[in-house]
Amino acid sequence: MTKEELYIARLIFKTKIHELDKQSFEDFFVHLMQNADSDFKAVKPQGSYGDRKNDGFNDKTGEYYQVYGPEDVKLKEDEANDKLEEDFNGLVKYWK
Repeated sequence: MTKEELYIARLIFKTKIHELDKQSFEDFFVHLMQNADSDFKAVKPQGSYGDRKNDGFNDKTGEYYQVYGPEDVKLKEDEANDKLEEDFNGLVKYWK
């Protein structure tokens, strides 16, 4: 890939990331991870249990992923911080 092609690819990626929110952001993340890591496993929500605060993981490396894509990050900063702490604690509780 030439420098120009790489520059254009980065612009397209940045634009795509800024266009996505909520479930579409999570779906895009899962798609990227499935292409980047053959051991990545997406977690499908299970009824009222949801995904147990885990959007995907690699059980070989012990890496777990949580994805959050609010419509406006700046307006939701406090909410995002609270969600981060709550979701992390929930992930550890169920998936450890």
